[in-house]
Amino acid sequence: MEPFQNARDINKYRRRLGMPFAKANCNGKIWLFVKEGYQVDIIDDSFQQLTLKIHDSNMNKAFYATTVCTKCDSMQRVNLWEELYQLHNSSTLPWIISGDFNVVLNENEKIGGVPVQPADTEDFVNCIGSCDLTEVSYRGNPFTWWNGRVAEDCIFERLDRVLVYEELQDWFSQLEVEHLSTTESDHAPMLLTWK
Repeated sequence: MEPFQNARDINKYRRRLGMPFAKANCNGKIWLFVKEGYQVDIIDDSFQQLTLKIHDSNMNKAFYATTVCTKCDSMQRVNLWEELYQLHNSSTLPWIISGDFNVVLNENEKIGGVPVQPADTEDFVNCIGSCDLTEVSYRGNPFTWWNGRVAEDCIFERLDRVLVYEELQDWFSQLEVEHLSTTESDHAPMLLTWK
């Protein structure tokens, strides 16, 4: 997400990575690459999310995968929550949603800055509940974003996560996210593994 590259260059990166499929969402802030063995159909593409239907030929199963990169402003995020409600209501497949939600779920997911108020998290909490999603457990640093400052100006937040329909968790004996170390970005990369 937020590759800070021109979306016209996505195929150059696709070739370098050896991936047969690549897609950027409509504003170029979300890039997805899919390896061999998967058939991909685009379900929905908007400024804050990209949803694909992915068929895994090895398992002979299909699921929806939504990647999000939400707006920082809570009023602008309302559009995303509405899109996710619509996808939930029209979905007949297991679903995985991952990315930068730009909001925490509670005050324990933030250190520094302005304190978290219940009104700040309410829409996100309601969306997760209304869409019957559960959070995939993680290991690593609990905070996935850092504002790059130190001392009293330092802020850490857990803005990135992976959510799934329970049915998708039933497919795998182990589904886990690892929060990797940050490098060039202010967000920690997430590595999702399943067995």
